Parts: sequence; structure tokens; C-alpha cells
Amino acid sequence: AADMGEVAPQDEHKEEPWELYYWPSFPGRGDFVRVLFEELGVPYVDVGRKSGFSSVVGVIRDALGGDFPTTAPPAIKRGSFVMCQTPAICEHLGRLYGAYPETLEDVAHASQLNLCVADYIAEGRAAFHPIAEGAVTGASEDRIAAEVAASVARFVGEGGRLWKWLHCFESALERNRGGRGFCFGDRITYVDLVLFHALRATASQFPDAWAAAADRTPLIVAFEKRIRARPRVEAYLASDRALPFTG
Repeated sequence: AADMGEVAPQDEHKEEPWELYYWPSFPGRGDFVRVLFEELGVPYVDVGRKSGFSSVVGVIRDALGGDFPTTAPPAIKRGSFVMCQTPAICEHLGRLYGAYPETLEDVAHASQLNLCVADYIAEGRAAFHPIAEGAVTGASEDRIAAEVAASVARFVGEGGRLWKWLHCFESALERNRGGRGFCFGDRITYVDLVLFHALRATASQFPDAWAAAADRTPLIVAFEKRIRARPRVEAYLASDRALPFTG
């Protein structure tokens, strides 16, 4: 297998912190990026937290003044370089800062797993929003609550999509040294941190399913605990930089 180490780009702006643009009131997809910055020791400014909601709207309006269009947060910017799309941001930062798989095969599979996590997060969010956006207006609170409860129950129930994804992650982890370490190789990569945040969100938003996961998918439960215990991750989660989950 080819070694990808020699093609990793160099970070030419080490002295200049990144700007992260994400909504200031909840962790959401922004925390995928924050966790990477924190674990990798990369300086950043959380623009939304610092300057408020309106400072993030420029991402949607493609008004960050960068060299490439943006459509939605999170986005990162440094100098004239700007990009959005959570999976792409995470892979770029992983490659830039050395948290990247070493072989072509692992690079491809890490990208696959990164996109699987993005799909899982999208499906998990959709479970809480089963009514089409335009149809919510005029719907009674009781109807909305009943449909949300039924949708979430389908997602986490036996044969539900949550278990499809958790078993996928369990299987991917197990393929590397029996699932006792990282997703790829013998050191942390960006996709370990991406998966960690997704599992944190699972524990918060679907607590009963996560409790059952200790028996059904024990490797990813142990993995979440290992990543959480890393000194920089642990310090971040204990700090006021980390926002609590809502909902």
C-alpha cells in the first residue's frame, strides 16, 4: 500500500488562527470542527460565540470575502482561504495537521466513514423533524409531538436506522486491531474525532439507545470513552468553550 505521508500539504500559516463560523447557541455540526481544533492544538477563533448570530449569516450569503463560495455553516476561514461542508472541513484539517491515515486504502475508507457519519447525523436530525417544513404551520402541538415521538421510535427501534449506523461504525472499528484502538492505524486521525462527536450526540439525543449500545455495540461505546478521556478533549469538554447539547 502506498504511503500518503509525503503528499500531505504543509501548513504555511501556523501563526494565524483559523476563524470558525457556526451558530453560537448549540454545538451542532460546529463541534465536529471544534473537537478537531482542540485535540490537534490548532488556534482558532469561534466567531459566532465571539460576535453573535449575525456574524455567521455571512456564510449563507457568501459574504466572508474568501476565495471560494460558501453556502451554510460551519465554515472556516484563514487569510483568503475559506471553505464550508463539515466532512470536507474535517478531512482538510486532518490532512493539514497530520491526523490522517497513512495508506491510500485507509484514506479512502476514512473518507467513506466520514461521509457515513454525516449521513447518520442527517438521519438522526430528520427523526426529530418528521413533518415537512411547510406543513408545520397550523399543525397542533399535540400532532407535532405525536409524530416526532413516532418518528424517533422508528429510528431507534429494533431494525431502525440508528442500529444500522451503529453496527456500521462497530464493524469499521473492529477491522482495525479488534476495535481496541483507533479507526485506522495506531494513531488518531480526523475520522476518530468525527466519530467521537457523533457518538456524543447519540448519547445525548438518544440516551436509551445509547444505554443499550453498551451490550449491542460495545466497541464504539468503549471507543467514545477513550477519546473523551484524551487530555485535550477532556479539557475542552470541561471548559466554557464547549456548549451543552439541547433538545
